[in-house]
Amino acid sequence: RIGAFRPLGALCQQVARMTALNIRIARKSYPGNDGAPPRTVLRDLTLSIEEGAFVCVLGPSGCGKTTLLNLVAGLDLDFEGQIDSAGHHPDARRIGYVFQEPVLLPWRTVGETLRLVMNPAQVAAGTDLSLLDTMGLADYRDALPKSLSLGMSRRVALARAFVVEPHLLLMDEPFVSIDESTAASLRRLLLRTWRAKSTTVLFVTHDSREAVELAQRIIVLAGSPAQIVLDRKIDLSDAQRADPREIDALRRQILPKNKNSC
Repeated sequence: RIGAFRPLGALCQQVARMTALNIRIARKSYPGNDGAPPRTVLRDLTLSIEEGAFVCVLGPSGCGKTTLLNLVAGLDLDFEGQIDSAGHHPDARRIGYVFQEPVLLPWRTVGETLRLVMNPAQVAAGTDLSLLDTMGLADYRDALPKSLSLGMSRRVALARAFVVEPHLLLMDEPFVSIDESTAASLRRLLLRTWRAKSTTVLFVTHDSREAVELAQRIIVLAGSPAQIVLDRKIDLSDAQRADPREIDALRRQILPKNKNSC
C-alpha cells in the first residue's frame, strides 16, 4: 500500500496527548538504475514518538535517515506503511523542516524571511522581533544572507522553523560542516528554544556525541535495508550534557555493538 497520513482511530484518541507520531514503514524502496532491481532503503521500521519529545536518529551518511524525515514530512508518499499524526489532521498540523543547508532566499532580509512564513496575527504581535532577539539575531533583522556567516545563516533557518510554531520539527544534520564551537553554541540554543516551545523534535545526525548531548531518546539505524537496532532513552542533567566525559562515557555504553551501523 502506498504510504499516507491519517488521524488515529478512536481507540488511540485516549492517548493523543501523549503520542505525537506513529511511524510504521514496512518498506521504502527506490527504483534501480539502468534496469537494476529496486533498492530497499528502509524495512520493518516501527516507531512511536511522544508529544514534546526530542528524539535523535543516529546513523552514518547513506543510512536512510533523510529518507525517513522526508516520509514523515509527507514529501515522499511512495512507501509501504502508515504514518499517523496523533491528535492532528495531516492537513492541519504544522511541520518545521531544517535542512542540511540553510536555503535562504538571497533577496530577502532576515526579518523578511521570517515574516514570509508568519500569519498576520504573528506579524501584528511582533513575534518575529521576539524570536530574533531569542536567537541572537536582533541586530541582523535587515541583513541579507550574503552578509551572514554560515553559523548565523543556520540561526536564521532555525528561527524560520520555530516561527511557524510547529507541532513537529524535523532537522536533517543542521549543524554539519561548521566549526565545533559554533555547532555547540547552536545546540545549546536549540535546546533552550525547544524547551520554551514544547515542540516535538525528530533530529537526524551521524554524530553520536551530538545525539547524546541533545536527545531524550536515541534511535540507531543499521543494516541494508536499515532497521532500528537500538532505542535508548537518555537521562542526563544539563550539567552532564555539558561535560564531554559524561557524553563519551554514555556513547561507549550505547554504541560499541553498533559502530559499524549502516
